[in-house]
Amino acid sequence: MRGFELRNHLAGPTDRRMKATVGRFALALGFLAALGAFEKRAHGQQTHQPLIADVVNSASFAPNLAPGGFVTLTGSDLAPCSEAANTMPLPLEICQTKVVITPDGRLLKLHYVSPEQINAVLPEDLNSGFHDVYVARDGVMSKARTVEIKDHAPGIFVMPCGLAAVQRWPDYQTLTLSAPAKPADVLVFYGTGLGKAEKSEAGLQLLGVPDVYLNGKSVKALGAAKHPRYEGLDVFTVELPGDLATGIANLLACYESGRYCSEVAELPVVKGATVRTFGGRLLQSGKPAKGVQFAVKGPGGSVGSYISSNNGNLLIEVPR
Repeated sequence: MRGFELRNHLAGPTDRRMKATVGRFALALGFLAALGAFEKRAHGQQTHQPLIADVVNSASFAPNLAPGGFVTLTGSDLAPCSEAANTMPLPLEICQTKVVITPDGRLLKLHYVSPEQINAVLPEDLNSGFHDVYVARDGVMSKARTVEIKDHAPGIFVMPCGLAAVQRWPDYQTLTLSAPAKPADVLVFYGTGLGKAEKSEAGLQLLGVPDVYLNGKSVKALGAAKHPRYEGLDVFTVELPGDLATGIANLLACYESGRYCSEVAELPVVKGATVRTFGGRLLQSGKPAKGVQFAVKGPGGSVGSYISSNNGNLLIEVPR
């Protein structure tokens, strides 16, 4: 897949703020230390039992999980090393570490493991309801972490800049502040947790098409499917309306009349004007939407009027 780099989500920690560190274990007995052992036993039991602190949707970081979804486990002593999967299909064990889910003890496919974080994929045919999740490290089982599986738990991946992970079809250019969307574009969004899939005659894993809202208004969603190469990754396509105004557009993907909705995803939109950048910000010549305008010193000390997005990432220059 060109443009958007998924390595941060699929081959390493989902959030750069979470840094994998190898756990160190105190050695009480001198002869064990001399042997270089990394565990001790107290009353015949190992002391490095994995601890699961949370299980969340890898895109939204909310506790919203669905069958086939990409999930992130955080905690301590989850694995004895940091390692990413290097094969497809994904393995069920990495670095002597497994993730198990009830009721029938199935193993989750693993993208990445570390002492503090595991990225995994839930089974596709998992039933909705409450399930217990365990981590098994070197044969030592964690305590159960109870999670709720829902029919749908849509989450949209976000890039480090805060914008949605989205590409323009058919060239698959990643949208950024310097390469925004335009009205009537067809966009491909990357997320997870859209729900169970059905195989088509062409072999694609088709998903139920979400209801998509842009700035609170319904827009046309064209289709949804499992990504053909990256397990746990879902994609859905949207056709933008032709009258979309310049600015930051807020998008929601929902199922069952709003019962299950994603977090708000932001994408930059420019209507019929030339784009230029300054200082990491997008300066757009054109007439902005009404409101939130203010004067600010621009390049070379010039004063102009600007409109900002709700997260401050986008500045649109207003001609004087």
